[in-house]
This record gives sequence, C-alpha cells and structure tokens, in this order.
Amino acid sequence: MDVAALVRTRTHHPEAVAEAAARRARRPLVGDSGRLMIVAADHPARGALGVSGRRFAMANRADLLERLCLALSR
Repeated sequence: MDVAALVRTRTHHPEAVAEAAARRARRPLVGDSGRLMIVAADHPARGALGVSGRRFAMANRADLLERLCLALSR
C-alpha cells in the first residue's frame, strides 16, 4: 500500500487498519536466519522530531510514513 492510500484509509476508514492487523497471521519474531529487524518510530505529535542532528527529520508525517513503509517492505 502506498502512502497516499494509507492516508486515505486512515482518514476515511480508521478502523480498517486495526481490523487488517487483527486478521493478519503472526509469524515468528526471528526467522531461520536468526536475524530480527526492529523499526522504531516516534509520532511527530509527541515532539520527537529530530534524528541524528537533523532537527526536523520527522516533522513531515507523509515523509515519515514513506520511510516506515520502505523499512517494513524490506
């Protein structure tokens, strides 16, 4: 799902994300490789906007969603 579709869904059908998550089959946290990827993201509304010296790295929510989608796709 692209960021624009995610924003539309969250705007018009906010319950759909939780419903989709509830239907999703859970996989083991650690696969055969033994590797685990953790994606940490704080919501900009909580005031955590800076990353590695970039004061407003997470100020743009669409940009934050784009980076999260990319990370999760990997």
